[in-house]
Amino acid sequence: MLALSGYYFVEGVYDWRTIKDNYLILTTLMLFPEAMFNGMTITILVIHKPEWVYTFHDKFYLDEQK
Repeated sequence: MLALSGYYFVEGVYDWRTIKDNYLILTTLMLFPEAMFNGMTITILVIHKPEWVYTFHDKFYLDEQK
């Protein structure tokens, strides 16, 4: 993103304010996607609190109504 921002600025495609507002501010959001946070959270929970991360079984989560 930094290289692309620099390229756009040097070539005059966008001014610096547009680059900063649309590329550089959003870079931090794109560095840590949701999947990585979810994976880290589940890994920590499996290691430290495995009883919180329980296998899904219908009999535990769904009531059978006859």
